[in-house]
Amino acid sequence: VLGFAASRAADDGKLDEAIRLQRRAVEVEPLVGAARYNLATMLYAAGDLEAAETELRRLLEISPATPGAGGLLALVLVRQGRHDDALALIADDPYGIEGLQVRALVHFASGRTAEADAALRGLAEACSQDERYRVAEVYAYRGDLEQAFAWLESGPSGESRNPAWYKSRSPFLEPLHADPRWQAWLDAS
Repeated sequence: VLGFAASRAADDGKLDEAIRLQRRAVEVEPLVGAARYNLATMLYAAGDLEAAETELRRLLEISPATPGAGGLLALVLVRQGRHDDALALIADDPYGIEGLQVRALVHFASGRTAEADAALRGLAEACSQDERYRVAEVYAYRGDLEQAFAWLESGPSGESRNPAWYKSRSPFLEPLHADPRWQAWLDAS
């Protein structure tokens, strides 16, 4: 019930309330991986990278095989500028969706253009329709707003595995916020 209320609050744009409710859900059931993962996702979207990292590390101690947890932690580490740590975290699966995205981001930030381009091509080929925003995140991080919007606009509208509130709060998409197409994309999502 708390997790549902937290998701609803996030959908309504009330991320602070969503985090409060999701923290309560974790307190009530501290061993439920989904509750902790959802809290970490909300914290990440709110820009509280330290708290998101803490929750993800706890989650990986409790349930190391939680889908997406390692990838999200790697993205948190990239945002913190901890590139070597991010690459080490995805070393076991460098060609999965999260691994390709992290490699594309880290190699670009490190000036390794050929490696960054190769990882981005791999990501573009591997991502599903529902994950096209990940490619947009990389392009936005690189400052290529045209390609970022092209990938965002080619993805699904409406409900998807990653709700619009999450994608709209992605720290990697922040370079798009000043462009008028951003609000149009939000309205369509």
